[in-house]
Amino acid sequence: LSRMLPPLVDITPFCAAIEAEQLIVTSNQRLAAKITQAWGERMASNNKTVWKAPRVFAIDHWLARCWEELQDQNDSLVEGLAVVGKQQSSYYWDRAISQQDPDLVGSYVKTAEKTLAIVHNWQLTTEQIPDSSPSVAHFKAWASNFALLLKRNGLVTIQESWQLVGKGFDKGALCTEKSILLYGFQSIPPLQSAILQQASSSVITLPMHGSSQGCSSEFSQRPDNHRAASLACGDANQELVMAANWAATELAANPEQRIGLVIPDLSNRLQASIRHISEALQSHAVQIPVNVSA
Repeated sequence: LSRMLPPLVDITPFCAAIEAEQLIVTSNQRLAAKITQAWGERMASNNKTVWKAPRVFAIDHWLARCWEELQDQNDSLVEGLAVVGKQQSSYYWDRAISQQDPDLVGSYVKTAEKTLAIVHNWQLTTEQIPDSSPSVAHFKAWASNFALLLKRNGLVTIQESWQLVGKGFDKGALCTEKSILLYGFQSIPPLQSAILQQASSSVITLPMHGSSQGCSSEFSQRPDNHRAASLACGDANQELVMAANWAATELAANPEQRIGLVIPDLSNRLQASIRHISEALQSHAVQIPVNVSA
């Protein structure tokens, strides 16, 4: 049998919320999956064979589920509307730009798309953007054309669908939550923050390290024994070899721990990283699964 590694997320601070079937919202899907996995391991260790899945969702997925619930109801807020897809969005931005600046077709689609998302995430309108340069005037014209194209085709952006979700909570079409637990956020855009407040009068942020009030966590009970060191390396390849061998040495001494290597340019050194890590583990007789995410 393969050895079970300790969960990446300490489930202790989440237990009360999960048992009360409260909503837990994370910053990304990976965190949501790890919390769900850790809860499953807790249940299995307690000899449970069946248990109810915890209500843990990445914030984007939770908002999408709320939108789908409004659509299932055929609520007047969303009647006849659909969220524009990625390919559709690029197509309509291309058309919007070509209507104003034919010479710029294909050049600014992604930039315009990201800019409008930022504007909406900060609960602003394009009219509120100061006319500080000619490029702003171009963007405002493109955004106006884009909005007309979407309206003509019964489409909304993701951020506009979130705005409608907020209205759904306000009008009672969506059921509010007694409490929402947030985890893994460094910051939350104003639009998402406002919707969370519309969804519940009690939004609690759980710190990434330590525990919230009333919750015990194994991390908060550990002594402050962190160590840091700076080592000079001849080049990037030597740095990678040293890091891989250090990790293998640590795992050989304590195979129950988890170790992460942060490689800033991993996408450009993927094969070399896998090779050096594999060689280091083999040389130290360490047999452990390795996850490489580029």
